[in-house]
Amino acid sequence: MKYHLTNAKVYTDGKLQNVDVVIDNGIVIDICKSTPCVADSVKLDFNNCIILPGLIDVHVHFREPGFSYKETIKSGSTAAAKGGFATVFTMPNLNPAPDCINNLKVQTDIIEKDA
Repeated sequence: MKYHLTNAKVYTDGKLQNVDVVIDNGIVIDICKSTPCVADSVKLDFNNCIILPGLIDVHVHFREPGFSYKETIKSGSTAAAKGGFATVFTMPNLNPAPDCINNLKVQTDIIEKDA
């Protein structure tokens, strides 16, 4: 499905600009000052909205495995995604600590299942 987002403030080329964004099957295919409505697209007015690239948080504590009563990979990654974060880097204060391939696999197995 194609979407045509109009009147958006988009962070591109190092600044916020009033532009239109065209998305096709989840991929941005055009960012431009003014685009005639794209055929077969759903037009959405993004007036007073800001569109940013996916954010990155290099310091998160998902605390799983070992301390899931504080936060889980599922709850942390869900919150991050809803907040606009496309990438997160988890801290290694886990049990077991991911200090060897076998202990890291415990964490990556949970990530594959829940993130």
